[in-house]
Amino acid sequence: MLFNSIEFLVFFAIVFAIYYFPPLQKVQVPILIIASFIFYSWSAPALLLLLLLSIIINATVSFQVARISDKKQRFFWALSGVVLNVLILSLFKYAGLLTNFVADVFNIARTEGSLAYLFLKLPLPIGISFYTFEGISLIVDVLTQKDKSETESNAYVSPNFTQHLLNTSFFISFLPNLLSGPILKSKRFYPQIVPKYFKDIPGNFIFRSLVVGYFLKMVIADNLKDYIAFIRKMRYHVTDLNEVKNIVIAQLGEKMEPSIERAC
Repeated sequence: MLFNSIEFLVFFAIVFAIYYFPPLQKVQVPILIIASFIFYSWSAPALLLLLLLSIIINATVSFQVARISDKKQRFFWALSGVVLNVLILSLFKYAGLLTNFVADVFNIARTEGSLAYLFLKLPLPIGISFYTFEGISLIVDVLTQKDKSETESNAYVSPNFTQHLLNTSFFISFLPNLLSGPILKSKRFYPQIVPKYFKDIPGNFIFRSLVVGYFLKMVIADNLKDYIAFIRKMRYHVTDLNEVKNIVIAQLGEKMEPSIERAC
């Protein structure tokens, strides 16, 4: 589901109306989590399982890091969480490449049903780099803040695991950033998980960004991409969708993240 598709416009209009419906204000976070899951699984529902696995791992590890008082145990939990995240990312991003290399060196058959064939057929989940590194950033942020001040770490790690799991689900699956980044920082995101009000939406900014973003995407970038090959190597076609993404973030009441290096 692309930001400039009719499906997304209809989908977002429905989510927007439900999100700001006054009687549902207390469940705004669950509404956006469900919307993010639908958005992510729109084309490949099975890949939602991997996103859910990432959320559970990072919520559990960060909660343990914030709860445990022993420094060595905190470091063990944090290191285990980071390693697990990297292993999952490496499996889906590089298993095929490594399998081909090993199969060529040792002359291993890639017949259907073999382990090599299975690795070669692993899908590359869209956005896996972004939500994996967001999970790692959460663990590292909680660890560093815990080492500095227990009060600071508890500021965005709820003492209730269910609430922390809910907040982490929101953080990792936040739909405007889920597929294209940038990587969010938990210490900036978690304090913003508060009720949002329709009256606080920056209307002028949204209208201006909407016009600019869709113009750059649908008028300029879409018409140039078939004629100028090198345009794909420039940031011009990325900027337009970032404008649209920033509009979605603003309409949902969140503050935009400053420029952060993007994951590949």
